[in-house]
Amino acid sequence: MQNEIDIFIDEGKLILHGLAQFFVYIPENKKFEKLTHLLDTLAFNQTIIFVNKVDRARKLTELLKQKLFNPICIHSSLKQEERIRNYDSFKANGSRILVATDLFGRGIDIERVNLVINYGTLFNNLRFPSGSRHLLAQSGSSW
Repeated sequence: MQNEIDIFIDEGKLILHGLAQFFVYIPENKKFEKLTHLLDTLAFNQTIIFVNKVDRARKLTELLKQKLFNPICIHSSLKQEERIRNYDSFKANGSRILVATDLFGRGIDIERVNLVINYGTLFNNLRFPSGSRHLLAQSGSSW
C-alpha cells in the first residue's frame, strides 16, 4: 500500500458518557432465565437484544412471546420491506423489546433505547469482543 498513514485516537474520546457496561458469564442453559429476570426488574424505555445468528433471533423472539414480552425481530432473512416495517414499529414505540442480529446495529438512532444486551455473543477470555462494545457505542445506549 502506498502513502500509508497511521491514525491514533485517544481511547478516552471514544467512550460514551453515562454508558455503563456489565458482563455476566452465565451458562447457556441459564441465559434465558436471566434475560427474563433482567427484563422484569430493570427500568428501561426500550431495549435492543443483539444475537449472533438469525436462528437465535427467531428462537429468542418466540421464547419472549411465550413469556408475553411482545418483542419485534429484525434479521437478514426477513424481506427488506418487513425489516423496515419492524424498524418503524419499534421506533414508534410499538414494542419495548427488539431482538436483532448485527445487521441492525449499524447507523441506527432510536432515542428511547437505553438498554442494550448482547445475548449469546461469544466471548474470548471472558472479555467483551470488540464488536459488542462497538454495538453499544453505535446505539448510544447502556445496559
